[in-house]
Formats: sequence, structure tokens, C-alpha cells
Amino acid sequence: MAAPYDAGSYVAIYWVEQDRHTEHFDDWSRPQVKWLYENGRGFPERTHAHTVLYDHLGAAYRDDDPVPVALALDHGYDGLVAVWFDARDGRAAADLAADLDAEHLPALLKDSALEIAASWTPHPGEDEAGKNAPMPLGTRAGGPQLLAQLFFCHGDVRETLPRLWWPHAVGCRVASAVGQP
Repeated sequence: MAAPYDAGSYVAIYWVEQDRHTEHFDDWSRPQVKWLYENGRGFPERTHAHTVLYDHLGAAYRDDDPVPVALALDHGYDGLVAVWFDARDGRAAADLAADLDAEHLPALLKDSALEIAASWTPHPGEDEAGKNAPMPLGTRAGGPQLLAQLFFCHGDVRETLPRLWWPHAVGCRVASAVGQP
């Protein structure tokens, strides 16, 4: 997704309340960022690897009484791994997410440091919205076939990476923000 995948050291993720995307992005944040850059208050020395608005598709949990994904950013997880799937043969990300959730995620999460697997797909129109940004936003959003999964874990994230290699995920191409284990 980001090339080179090891170019940066920071990730910024935040949730926007459901049905508030237009209010947050179109009415406030995009005009605000434009104003900041026009007035010399942006960060042109920062390189964006991938800045995209995603829609939440769902989440799979390891535990019966989990930390809800809505609270995951406040929970204090030790690690986060981002994995992108590119569905093939005209499949939508939501269909691929449902298949992974039913066929692979329960076994992946069981008895592991991984607690949440949250699924996302780019918000429609993100490639067009990014064209008006005052700075390059990195790789493009992709289309409805792109599935991004965020895995929240406790412990050393490097120990969980072998679990996240998906040679068995059929009908998709996989990319990871941390590379192949």
C-alpha cells in the first residue's frame, strides 16, 4: 500500500461518528487543512504514505466480552497491523470481509495476542476528494474491491506477524504495512 513500506514511523488513525462524514470532512477538515497550508501552517516536510477516508464494514473479536472497536484507539493496545486485500473477479470488499470473518478470522484470533480484526473499505469518491488536497496524499484510495483490516494486539506485534500471513486467502491480493513475515 505504501512504497517503500518502511519509509515512515508514524501512523494517524481516528474514528468519525457514523453519518457525520460530510459534516466532519467536507464542511470542516478539508477546508481547514487547505486554509492551514495557504497560511503557512501546514507540514509540507511530512510525506503522506496513504491518507484516505474509510468506511467501517465490521469487526471480529477474539474475546466473548471484547473491547469494542469504537474504543480500540483509547484502549492502549501495544500494536497495530494494517493489512490490505484487493478482491479479484469483481468482488466487493464487504463480500471478502464476510468470507474472511466466517472462514479465517475465528482461528486467527483464537489463543493469540490479536484481539480485534476491524474491516474497512474506502469511502466512495475518495480518489476525487484527494485531488483537491494542498499536499500529496500518497497512494490512491482504491475502489470498492479494496479491503483494509486493522488488527489490534497486546504484546510484541512482531510475534503475531507469522499468524497474519494469508497464503490461504483466495480471490485476493494481499499487501501489508509491515511486509511479509
